[in-house]
Amino acid sequence: MKRKFRDFLSVCIFAATDGKFVDECMKHAAELTDTIFLVCENVEYQRRGVDSPSGIKMISIESLGEVLKKEWVLFLKGGERIVVRDWGKMSEALQGARKKTFGVSVKDASVVDLLKQYQFISNLGQFQNISDLAFTTNVEVRVARKEIAGKIARNFKDGEAFSLLNTDGILPGIEVEPFPSFSAAPVIHDEPEIHDLKCLKGEIYYGPEPGEDVDELSNAFNGFRVSRYEYLDGFMESARSGLGIDEMYVPMLNYLVKNGSFREAKELFDLWMTKRKGDATAILCTLGGMIYAHLWYLDDAVRFYKMALEIHSDPLAYSSIGKLYLINNDRDRAIDCLLKAIEMNPQADGEKYILSVINKAGWRPPSLSVCIIARDEEHNIAEAIESVKFVADEIIVVDTGSRDQTEKVAETQGAKVIEKPWNDDFSEARNYGINACGGDYIFMLDADEAIDIRDRIGFAIFKYLLPVDKNTAFRTKITADASHSSLSVSLMSKFQKQLATQLPIRLFPRGKEIYYTDAAFESIDASLENQTILVEEADLFKITHRKDKESWRDKRIVPAVQKTYHALKNSNTAINGGLYYLKFGDMETAFQWFEKINNGQPGLMSKIASLYLSQNKYDSANQIIRKSLEAFPDASELKITQGAIYFMQDRYGEIVDLLYSTVDDEVASLETSLRGDADFYFGMSLIETDQIALGIEHLAKAMEANPHDLSYRMGGLFAFARSERWDSFLNIAGEVIEDENLKIDFIIEDFSGIGRLMALLLHHFSKSQQSRAAKVTERILSYILRTKISSVSEIEMYIDELDRKPTVQGVTNE
Repeated sequence: MKRKFRDFLSVCIFAATDGKFVDECMKHAAELTDTIFLVCENVEYQRRGVDSPSGIKMISIESLGEVLKKEWVLFLKGGERIVVRDWGKMSEALQGARKKTFGVSVKDASVVDLLKQYQFISNLGQFQNISDLAFTTNVEVRVARKEIAGKIARNFKDGEAFSLLNTDGILPGIEVEPFPSFSAAPVIHDEPEIHDLKCLKGEIYYGPEPGEDVDELSNAFNGFRVSRYEYLDGFMESARSGLGIDEMYVPMLNYLVKNGSFREAKELFDLWMTKRKGDATAILCTLGGMIYAHLWYLDDAVRFYKMALEIHSDPLAYSSIGKLYLINNDRDRAIDCLLKAIEMNPQADGEKYILSVINKAGWRPPSLSVCIIARDEEHNIAEAIESVKFVADEIIVVDTGSRDQTEKVAETQGAKVIEKPWNDDFSEARNYGINACGGDYIFMLDADEAIDIRDRIGFAIFKYLLPVDKNTAFRTKITADASHSSLSVSLMSKFQKQLATQLPIRLFPRGKEIYYTDAAFESIDASLENQTILVEEADLFKITHRKDKESWRDKRIVPAVQKTYHALKNSNTAINGGLYYLKFGDMETAFQWFEKINNGQPGLMSKIASLYLSQNKYDSANQIIRKSLEAFPDASELKITQGAIYFMQDRYGEIVDLLYSTVDDEVASLETSLRGDADFYFGMSLIETDQIALGIEHLAKAMEANPHDLSYRMGGLFAFARSERWDSFLNIAGEVIEDENLKIDFIIEDFSGIGRLMALLLHHFSKSQQSRAAKVTERILSYILRTKISSVSEIEMYIDELDRKPTVQGVTNE
């Protein structure tokens, strides 16, 4: 995953004149990309220039646009480091369409060095240690496409890093934080809460010395309180009493907005705006507009955005007002505001796209029907309807036999409920709902799904961008609001992320020949293809799926699943069927579905085969891979998995033939784990076929890819044994014994002792189901027994003794 970022992401670092923390910053940036630019006035770094041992390129801001070759650039300050929480989410977001910038969560400690100079710091316990409590968390535009990188860079250098309100979205999975700059513990005279309250009441005042031009620090301790949900009550109480300053509330409001807590944000915002003294600020008014808009108080939202414009002319405010006018079907005023936003920001591509759609001759607001299939969903249906009712022109709920209050709750929320007897056929139920819809487009939503409140404005805007000629359908991302812990479900989720077709088509034009097929894992894809309807991805919103009662739903659909199997028509349905049975650990039935897959994605099929291989189901794994290789004969993932199967079957010559070209020509482009596996299987097989020197070379490459992989380390032991390097062998073996917390109760004096050691490890790996490590250990033991020991009776007795033990002894190493 990391390697993928090197292909489309650069990092640009703005260093302070003293060059403080620049080397550390570059080191962290190098984990993300191999293209790093440095803007720095420090003489030392200018002298190093392109000859820097770190391979950094010195540039000026003016030349940034010329040197950028990769699609995205991330901006850092010299005292910051990158913390990646989730490579997958970050990659998914950066490869989305239409977005030009991303906000990044930034922990700001820029004033820490100043604060420690003032006496009031000694009275605050929050700065005892550098931790989350020592920073203010903001969201700033830090990632931009290369074509607008120059503008962002200039603003960034001038200290005008845009906030959350000015970006196309928040980049998940990554944070920027400062390097720790001090660690001295202060002296605390009061309990922090008592001290803070005294300061708020004015009983204690700490401020900078006159003339230091940092008057804002006089009350800044509030601004540096951490923004956490559990502190919201304290903020509410302070706002209710009119205590504090704007700098105290803006970070908390931003935090609430970022996390989708708009109702709580509105309550805090209203309290503070009522109690605060002085004129409103642009940032507060803009925040108010955003909060009210997401709660669908559109007129109030427009009012706040206009207040912000009276204070400061901002293209974001014009853009936001224009979008709200559009949602309110006021096309003319929407166009006026969007044009003003573009005039102020000519690179506002999103606004340009909206105008290009609504300015077309014959354009009219499309109507949207939402269709929900429900049965016994009284606890979920209200949230599903609530999330779409401000956007939909009608909501149709198809009740398939509820025995609870589903129908009553749906009607209370404004939906039209129609009843359909359940015949173990989801397509039949969905098609029944489609026929009842009257909108230009239909959006299919399940009762346990909803549009997240943060996505509802995007959902509304997307509705107005739907093609008038109704020639396009849209796939929609579905994210879970909770995670499963079981291996099979976790595996299923990983599979689905790799399948473009697992982004289901949920939004499509209404038409007589558009309908669902298959009783379970139903799909509308085939009919859309027959009607030559284009399929794109909806990039302005996503669906959130609730996980509660999922096992109940899974079991309820068994009859429909069984009916689908006997009428199976396409590979996507076969994949879904196999994954369905994996949830229950029924690998035999799952395999029957997987057997029917034609042209499955190589990465997915490789992982499915690996799952069967991990359960020692070699024949099943082999069948899956062989069939996939027929469709994708050059797929490296499939070849490597085939090599894994052959390895467990001692087919070393075939592995050499199979992987020869893969490790030489294709392995560099693979993910680290696959690259390591390719070298591991190839290296082991070369040694087994007496090509020891070349085999050792490839095993070393595997170790380099992942030095902590137990199988690779055992492969290294095998290489030492075959090259007769027994001192090195024993050193590494001792480390493995220690790492595995095993106990040996014998002294190693000769090869019999080494054989007993390998027997112990073999027993341990087998018991702990580490099959690959066990296989390598078995090969080492076999070599020792075959070539180093004349009588194997002692080892055989020891193996018999181990087999009689219920578990492996140990926690210590003698």
